[in-house]
Amino acid sequence: MFALSSRRLKAFHENKTLTISELLTHIIHCTTNCRYDPATKLQKLFIMSISEFMSKDHKACDLLFAQAENAASEENWDSASQALTAFVRAMSRHFGIEELELFPAFEQATGMQGGPTQMMRMEHVQMRELFAEMQYALEQENSDDYLGAAETLLILMQQHNVKEEQILYGMIDRLPSASDSDWLQKFQEWS
Repeated sequence: MFALSSRRLKAFHENKTLTISELLTHIIHCTTNCRYDPATKLQKLFIMSISEFMSKDHKACDLLFAQAENAASEENWDSASQALTAFVRAMSRHFGIEELELFPAFEQATGMQGGPTQMMRMEHVQMRELFAEMQYALEQENSDDYLGAAETLLILMQQHNVKEEQILYGMIDRLPSASDSDWLQKFQEWS
């Protein structure tokens, strides 16, 4: 039997090649040879950061957006309607996580009421307006209007996501509350 170091375990986790056998070997090694609580150590290795979770959610929303856009460009209105509904639902959930959980936590911890979170909320309003335009164009079965609003939304989302992923989420990850185990529970509720 060999023991995996924490560094090697983390490397396996990041590359998604950790086998159950290797994980069990590490747990056995830790419970018999380590001075720390192995469950806590392993939990920390496998908990996704807020940045990772939210960036992954951006990608999931992007996929739904692309499905709706493709269906509308083919004038497959039933599929476009279903895909747009799924996309708007996913985005509403994503905005809710940010507006009801992450942004208030950031504002409380930093004392900043304006600044980056205010800008993100304003962009959310703009995106919601574009969702409505896309829905109206879909109801009218007007692919040109739909695709025009979708193109505007795509540019806005790309710029918005870069600001969140490269600036805001990193700032939130560094907050003391970001390492709180309550976030793991919240990730599970949001998924």
